[in-house]
Amino acid sequence: MAFRSMGTSKQGVDQDKNAEKRQEAALSLRKQKRNQQLEQKRARQQNPEDDAAAAADEPLPRVDELPLWVKEMANPDPVNRKKAVSGIRRLLSTTENPPVMECLAVPEALPVLDALMKDTAHPDIQFEAAWALTNIASGSTEATRMAQVCIPALGQLMQSPVEDLREQAVWAIGNFSAERDVRDTLLQEGYMGLLINVVSGGNPRITTLRTATWAMTNLCRGKPIPQFHLIKGAIPVFAQMLMQSSDEEMLQDAAWGLSYICDGDAHAHQAVIDSNVLPRVLALLSWQQSEIQTATLRMVGNIVSGTEGHTQEVLNKGLLPKLHFLFESSSSAIRKSVLWTLSNITAGTVAQLQAVIQSGVFRPVISSLEGDTAIVKNEAAWVVCNAACMGTPEQVKFLLGEGCVQPLVNCLKKGGGASEKTIKVALDALDKLMRKGEIIAQTSGGTNPTRERLVECGGVDAIEDLVTPRQRATAIYEKAEQFITTHFEVEREMTEDVDFDLNVAAGAGGEIGF
Repeated sequence: MAFRSMGTSKQGVDQDKNAEKRQEAALSLRKQKRNQQLEQKRARQQNPEDDAAAAADEPLPRVDELPLWVKEMANPDPVNRKKAVSGIRRLLSTTENPPVMECLAVPEALPVLDALMKDTAHPDIQFEAAWALTNIASGSTEATRMAQVCIPALGQLMQSPVEDLREQAVWAIGNFSAERDVRDTLLQEGYMGLLINVVSGGNPRITTLRTATWAMTNLCRGKPIPQFHLIKGAIPVFAQMLMQSSDEEMLQDAAWGLSYICDGDAHAHQAVIDSNVLPRVLALLSWQQSEIQTATLRMVGNIVSGTEGHTQEVLNKGLLPKLHFLFESSSSAIRKSVLWTLSNITAGTVAQLQAVIQSGVFRPVISSLEGDTAIVKNEAAWVVCNAACMGTPEQVKFLLGEGCVQPLVNCLKKGGGASEKTIKVALDALDKLMRKGEIIAQTSGGTNPTRERLVECGGVDAIEDLVTPRQRATAIYEKAEQFITTHFEVEREMTEDVDFDLNVAAGAGGEIGF
């Protein structure tokens, strides 16, 4: 669930609750984008032309022949060894249902592949064996865990003078690191350092850099978040890639890598800020490719979900105009993420909320609350809720002037298209606006401006409609009942008394005489 903002306190009469810095929205976006943006495992397929040429020389092994082919991989003749391992590798490179578990069912398969990867006298055989292992590790969790006995041999290949071998070994490590338990073992045994060496050493070609960036990102990904000291070495590497590369695949993977690191605590946020990458990250929010926008937005969103000091660091670099621009995105996932980011900023200090107000971004926030998808509406409600919580009376007057009450009430109405979660947030937002409205009324000697707007737009009826037997014992019922008790109980009691008096006056005849 959400955690409280650090070092802030609620103002006015509602001091028992703080606005909420929120991280839970990050998870759903990561789940949505996991397969689209950043595949956890990647099999290496054979070039169709090369595959056809190889098949002309040697047909693919049949599954029932795998024990014979595995045995042939241990043939003393290197020509026969290469032919056998190449055949198995080609079989495991088929695009549909490669027989990974059938291969692993041959007891000698992994030990022989492990031995072939150590055959330094024959780099071509090492390469075929590493490729075969890469595709085994791209399979099921069971297959990956069975094959991890070969990881030390991959570590040796990552230090080979032959770049083809280094790149293939890195690819395999990227697949292994997609499994959380194997990832943790790889980190503990220093494989992040080996990947950094591959990136930093010599002058690696672009395909090696792409593969290594993806593998490093996999080592940073997943829950529980890796211990910071095991992944912090990746920060300057990712930062350098973002600042110096224009390759979209590398930019996307490096941005996701920093985003996963920023899922951590304040130490992780500070380290990323200290890398001086923020100006480039904010520039990438305007990149034409939505996948890069998504990754960089997630990164800055994670930072502003932390301390107010770190939030201010991002604001000082010019975040708010970039968020305003992203409201024009056709992607509801990006608009949702923009609002999630804003909700964490409005949960910060009064000065940070004022910066949001002055940026002009509240107009599209209200528009999102009025008519966007359900998940986007939920995030917009959070922006208003946190702003109402943290805002001064003058800032709350601004929110009311922007017309936030009507769309909040619409979220409560049947057919309003809001989820149960959004209804609860909308009730919280209206409660905070009512409380701040009382402060405004007491200070000015006038009436509560929130109450006036709520009555005008039918908000009281909408809230009373939530207090029904059907809703009883639900969180919505309790919130709605508490709202009415807190803000309208006197009026309701007076109405009930009038109704009673009228019924008595009507008497048995049902008519009232005046």
